[in-house]
Amino acid sequence: MNRFMKSLITLTLVFAFATSGFAGDGELDFSGQIRSRGFADKTTFAKDADFNTYDLLRSRFSVSASKDDNAHAFVQFQDSRRYGAGTQSGSLSSTANVDIHQAYIKIDNLFGEGWGAQAGRFEFSKGNERVFGAYDWDNVGRSWEGGQFWYDNDEMNINLYSLKMTEDSSAPNQDFDVVGIYATVKSINLDVFVNWDKDADSSGFASKDSTALDRKSFGAYYERMYEQFDFTLNYVLQTGSMEDTVDISAYMLAFEVSYSMEDDRNTRIVFGIDMASGSDTAAAAKNEWNAYDNLYYTGHKFRGEMDYFLGNTFDGIAGNPGLRDIYLGASTEVTDGWKIGAKFHMFSAAQDYVDFNGDLTSDVGSEFDIMISTSRVAGVKLDWVISSFSAKDSFVGTTDHDSGAWAYGTATIEF
Repeated sequence: MNRFMKSLITLTLVFAFATSGFAGDGELDFSGQIRSRGFADKTTFAKDADFNTYDLLRSRFSVSASKDDNAHAFVQFQDSRRYGAGTQSGSLSSTANVDIHQAYIKIDNLFGEGWGAQAGRFEFSKGNERVFGAYDWDNVGRSWEGGQFWYDNDEMNINLYSLKMTEDSSAPNQDFDVVGIYATVKSINLDVFVNWDKDADSSGFASKDSTALDRKSFGAYYERMYEQFDFTLNYVLQTGSMEDTVDISAYMLAFEVSYSMEDDRNTRIVFGIDMASGSDTAAAAKNEWNAYDNLYYTGHKFRGEMDYFLGNTFDGIAGNPGLRDIYLGASTEVTDGWKIGAKFHMFSAAQDYVDFNGDLTSDVGSEFDIMISTSRVAGVKLDWVISSFSAKDSFVGTTDHDSGAWAYGTATIEF
């Protein structure tokens, strides 16, 4: 039975269950989203390269139900596709890729007021999403399978979570688990957490007790508003080991300050620094790894609109020299319902790397983004982005290259 049929049967059962068990409470709700996005992409630095144009479509349909104002069920189906990919869209064959993006049960008061739990498949976002994010900008988005348990009151929230990245039935255990504790002190807007990534895959190792990854991340997120200023701070320290022989010692520091002017256009100016530590050959010789792993963040929200640095490595550069991003931006409402913004990023490597000439350098490049959005068309949200990336020769690996460029436009309807 193909995935589409399984999803269709599941949807039918959910509706039957929801309408029979929950409809009496009058808490059955339906919602959805359809989002279309078109790209003109020339992110390659190849000389005289042409733009590659393509379109993406994401469709979501959700049903939620509540019982006794305490137990909640939520199912969200999703179809994510690229126009014309696979079988031609005008043919009689289907390339449907319907899947379940979220499906969970949630209990607000498990043992009493403030004690809650959630289990199933769900999005997991914390703070400003620099560490844990749902990455909703992506055409698929990130969701996890597992559970979380929390206690919440007026002063704090303490959350224990256990997420399953990979389930492997082999013996011994070779699962990839992500577990941790995330706490928020509400009175001072401070989040602190400990996250443990354990990849027990021992394939390729002499000992079945070996682990591919045993990493702990200790972090904090702080936000504060003072008069017309907003401050945010992220800090994460990573320790542990890879493949039992390589010691991990890495960090991430991200700071942003914004200033909101007292005008009728909601003008905002922002300045920020985002630093992720890097590694080099000297560290490798000592069986050390100093490059910060970005974990499960909402990548597109940080490090520029063009997504050159979503992952943890630089293409064409040995190892991972890390990244520094210093940026300055501004946004304003040029007229009612129309907003325009711009941001300039200056990128450099956190750790010097050897370029194509054999020289040590930290050169990367700079990016300029222009963002436009409007709510003037009733019922639909429209936004556009135009970006250009001026790369250094050392980063590209040649002196004969062009700047990168891309643009995209998005139309989104929520219902």
